[in-house]
Amino acid sequence: MKVDEIYRLWKDRAGQVKPLPDFRDGVMNRIYRYEAQRRTRLWDSDWLLDWLAGRPLVKAALVAAGAMGGLLRVAFVAYALLHC
Repeated sequence: MKVDEIYRLWKDRAGQVKPLPDFRDGVMNRIYRYEAQRRTRLWDSDWLLDWLAGRPLVKAALVAAGAMGGLLRVAFVAYALLHC
């Protein structure tokens, strides 16, 4: 058999398959259940990230705090290397 003939036969057979009558309802129920579980999390980090992304001063303060933390770490490493 040639590849085209095999593909045509497969396509003809695949078109004859009928899904179960309640297949769509089952899929939608699983989606709704998943969304309900997703919404009832104890801590919603997506909300926090959205809130932070909308406030430039908060973002600047977080960057400044990160820079200060990095400088402190470099200072401690330099202190440790020079005094050992």
